[in-house]
Amino acid sequence: DRRDVAVTIECAGNSGDPRIMNGLVSNAVWTGVSLAGVLRECGVKSEAREVVFFGMDSEREKKWQAGDEEYSSPHGRSIHVQDALAPEGILAFAMNGKPLPAEQGFPLRLILPGWYGMTQVKWLAHIEVIDRRYEGRHMARNYHSLRAAKTPEGTLWLDTSISRNNLKSVIARVTRRRAGERLAYQVAGAAWGGPARIETVEVQFDGGPWRPARIDYRNGDAAWLLWSYDWKDAAPGRHALVSRAINARGDIQPTSEELRTRLASNRENHAQWPRSVVIG
Repeated sequence: DRRDVAVTIECAGNSGDPRIMNGLVSNAVWTGVSLAGVLRECGVKSEAREVVFFGMDSEREKKWQAGDEEYSSPHGRSIHVQDALAPEGILAFAMNGKPLPAEQGFPLRLILPGWYGMTQVKWLAHIEVIDRRYEGRHMARNYHSLRAAKTPEGTLWLDTSISRNNLKSVIARVTRRRAGERLAYQVAGAAWGGPARIETVEVQFDGGPWRPARIDYRNGDAAWLLWSYDWKDAAPGRHALVSRAINARGDIQPTSEELRTRLASNRENHAQWPRSVVIG
């Protein structure tokens, strides 16, 4: 069951921070075999709860239970068995038509479309199906966010494991070209993530009305789409530009203020990212 799938992979720590500037995201076409098919061929028992993926890379730390001696444990990440048996996941051995590069997980890598990068385990060594929770370092201590849950008494903040990508768009560039006697400007970017297909990307200039962008390219719902907007009324001076994505469920990419009311985390920052542009 060999297949090709275009997938955008984003680090959960990716953000609009000027020191990072959305550099922790990429898109590729991955080639592999069905994860669900492999698991079904091996046989998954009814008591199975989670599937754990271990990479060849290991982590070293001291534990007081071991007399403060340093010990090594493999990098591991688990998902619910229902997610592992979904049709989207693959065990990838090629990237963009070529064997996996060493830095991308050669010889085998887990690819789960729509999940944050820490789940896409590289240098895959072995897979275990277990009847309990896996509580490795990156499950029990790392990659957690506080999410708001509304209750009659007020807001309850729950410590939850990071898993799937959130709805997001970014402005990547503003380009200038000459159109006859005048200069024309185009705003372009990408959008990805979320629990449903992205239907619309909108752009706002200087706090004005939202304007629909043009979807220029799609390559499957698990990969980013590329969009653009022809900015015909650009005037000289400094301008504030921002984009937002809207999906088929009607979910709208939040502002930073809106995000803070539902998520408390240094990761999973999918807020609208304003950009400043100066027109000469």
